[in-house]
Amino acid sequence: MDSELRRMRLKWCGHVFRMPDERVTKEALIFEKAPTWKRPKGGVRRTWRSTVAADLERVLKPPNVRADKWRLCWKDACMEVAMNRQRWQVDYKVEDVLVSHLVRTAQFYQLHQFLQYHVITDRTLMACKLLTLNKDYPPAIQLALDMLKRLGVNSHAEILELLLSREEVVTAINFAKKFNLVDDLKRPDKFLEVAKSTGDRIMFYSAYKFFEDFNMQQFHQRKLLPSQKCEKYTEHFKLLFGENSLNDHTVINSAVIAQELSVF
Repeated sequence: MDSELRRMRLKWCGHVFRMPDERVTKEALIFEKAPTWKRPKGGVRRTWRSTVAADLERVLKPPNVRADKWRLCWKDACMEVAMNRQRWQVDYKVEDVLVSHLVRTAQFYQLHQFLQYHVITDRTLMACKLLTLNKDYPPAIQLALDMLKRLGVNSHAEILELLLSREEVVTAINFAKKFNLVDDLKRPDKFLEVAKSTGDRIMFYSAYKFFEDFNMQQFHQRKLLPSQKCEKYTEHFKLLFGENSLNDHTVINSAVIAQELSVF
């Protein structure tokens, strides 16, 4: 508990140090007491600022620096670290392994706590990963949306484009289905273009068959419409799987992505 409270104090401290100098919050943290100032009788001995200074001394002070000297330079040291996030942020690969382990071992409560209390760093890559966990842990979608909002990505359209830019075609289609983004689903070309560019045959097959079924529901015909401008993807489908496959709607056991999308 103590280490978690310390981590949260330091995280807020770094946020304050990155504020403009004219912000009152920053001034309150870095102000210098007058030499003649004395603590009033009965005044609080340990303040939030002194607590943060002690936290910083514990994690930043070099062993060869005396405590009295550290008290004179702790703010400069904190400012340097706060402005250089690359120095102290945990590498994404480490957090990716951690999240994968928690999902694999079904420790979803622990995962939720780590995300809720920002133990895991906000990143677009992590948010995309969380969106892919919908099948295993449905609340991960809301956690991902909250993370993206903190990162400045607010609209569903932005999130959809972000997923496609990461070649997360399956997750993008599932996201569009969940939030009923019908106008986007009526434009299968952008999904199929990404699926084609990945070189993943199963992904392309599954996405193409999904949009055939989607058209059947929306327009009562399975064939992709000329207005959807998907002629080149139809030709690519024929090249990969043969023309007869256009009329084949049986389940392919190896098409895991197709099963996830419920395209059959």
